[in-house]
Amino acid sequence: RAGDDALGSVDQSDERVGRRALPRKQIDECRRADLGRKHEVQRCIAHDRNRDDHEMLADFVRNESEPAFAKLVARHVNLVYSTALRCTGNPHHAEEIVQAVFIILANKAEKLSSRVVLSGWLYQTTRLTAANFMKGEFRRQKREQEACMQSTLNETEATNWEQIAPFL
Repeated sequence: RAGDDALGSVDQSDERVGRRALPRKQIDECRRADLGRKHEVQRCIAHDRNRDDHEMLADFVRNESEPAFAKLVARHVNLVYSTALRCTGNPHHAEEIVQAVFIILANKAEKLSSRVVLSGWLYQTTRLTAANFMKGEFRRQKREQEACMQSTLNETEATNWEQIAPFL
């Protein structure tokens, strides 16, 4: 058609409405640029959040500021809880692990480097704490099971002795 030359190449889907189609290469470049900006913004937000975390942690260390620590807990409690829940599969155990992780944070706050990404540190600490917790749970269950077996053995020996004692 004669009008197509004036508008440039017209894509089949855009031909009905008469819009000019962008070349595929230009569309891909726009998408990559948007993606790059998106990642840049996310990195900037993460950097600001990490800086805020370390400022609150430093405030907690210097002034023993409970509001600063409470803000840190509020900001990261969901991350820690969800990680603990995935590791244990038990909501009650996950709650205990969350408490333990934030106690560890309070104890080690002074020693944490400013280069440490707090959310990553909390994630790793949660995983390790959950693994240790589960190891302890398995050991406790095994000890309880052995104690139960031992008590049933002792009961049967006492019962057997009572049964044969009259005949002696």
